[in-house]
Amino acid sequence: MTADQLFQKKQECAKYKDDLQKEVNKDNSESTIYFRDFRTINEIFYSQIKNSCFGLIEEQLKPTSNSSWTTTYWIIDLLTDDRMDYSSNMTGSMDKYLTKLDELK
Repeated sequence: MTADQLFQKKQECAKYKDDLQKEVNKDNSESTIYFRDFRTINEIFYSQIKNSCFGLIEEQLKPTSNSSWTTTYWIIDLLTDDRMDYSSNMTGSMDKYLTKLDELK
């Protein structure tokens, strides 16, 4: 892939940011006193390996007022809407998340 083609693909991926931000804002606005869910877009990138655009979302979740916060990291294929989640509560999940990112980038 030429530098110009790669630049074009990255520009195409950037177009997904607004739609993803709307989804994140909607999820954040649906939080209640009993269920808190805050999401943030960490990155949007083009993967030459998968020839697709990906979004990285960080989610802070607290199901009830008496429970602790859980962090979940999402990798979303923005073309197919396939979603992979990696929870901080699961042993080895962060290693799997980082390995998957290495595979995509």
